[in-house]
Amino acid sequence: RRRTLRQLFDKIDKDGSGYIDQDEVLEALQAEGLAVNSFATREILDKMDVNHDGLVSFEEFEQFLAALPTLTSKELFDVLRGQFHVDNGDGVAAPHYLAGGTRRPFQQILANCLSSIAARSFTSPLERVKVLFQTQSIGQRQSITSLFSGIFKSEGLRGMFRGNGVNTLKIIGEGFIRFSCYDRFTFAIGQATKRPLTVLEKFFAGSLAGLVTCVTTHPLETIRVRLMTSLATDTTGAMGITRTLVKTEGVPALFRGLGPAMLGFVPYAAIDLALFDALKTWYTE
Repeated sequence: RRRTLRQLFDKIDKDGSGYIDQDEVLEALQAEGLAVNSFATREILDKMDVNHDGLVSFEEFEQFLAALPTLTSKELFDVLRGQFHVDNGDGVAAPHYLAGGTRRPFQQILANCLSSIAARSFTSPLERVKVLFQTQSIGQRQSITSLFSGIFKSEGLRGMFRGNGVNTLKIIGEGFIRFSCYDRFTFAIGQATKRPLTVLEKFFAGSLAGLVTCVTTHPLETIRVRLMTSLATDTTGAMGITRTLVKTEGVPALFRGLGPAMLGFVPYAAIDLALFDALKTWYTE
């Protein structure tokens, strides 16, 4: 690791003086195809310059990167882009006032979706029993064990996972929309303010991301619940339930319960995304 850092330092130190200045940082980042400006490089240099003499020695450079995980050479250049304020999804964070901004890699969002799908699928039987238990009428109360037994007897093992396919689509949509919107909104705020985002601004961006996600994916939640509470004899599936619902109750029926759903999901998304960024900034600093 130290050898990699030394090689990177020497690569940036064009004049071989043993120190890095602002012009050398700017030239190195631009050579890597990173669209940065002098304001951003000044912020980077100030972060590394412990003794505030306007130059960065190898010791200061090494100390600046000491708390980070082992990185490849390419990732080290990504580290130099920022001040660890907004997560870009690969374990390193960068401020959104850099020209071009940052984007959460497709692979991380996909990994998040796949892990969520696996977890939800594993607990799908419990989820269906929970929904049935919540929607029981007062005169027809059944115990949890009775519900499990009834589903298995009437629908078999497949019945335990009824509605899981729609839930999988919902999870994929939530993952991509929530993270993409959050990155887009934090980028827009950073471009407008030309400074690192505050926790409140991240909370606001997270709220907007949660709002868009909730409105977009709520029809899938409605269909999922209808599937889970439908009778074993109903074999129309998700498409059939959707057609019937729209035909008999209209398109607005797909958004029934959106208000309460937003009250729960929007604060959750805001706290989840903003707190993650805040804790990561605290940890890396």
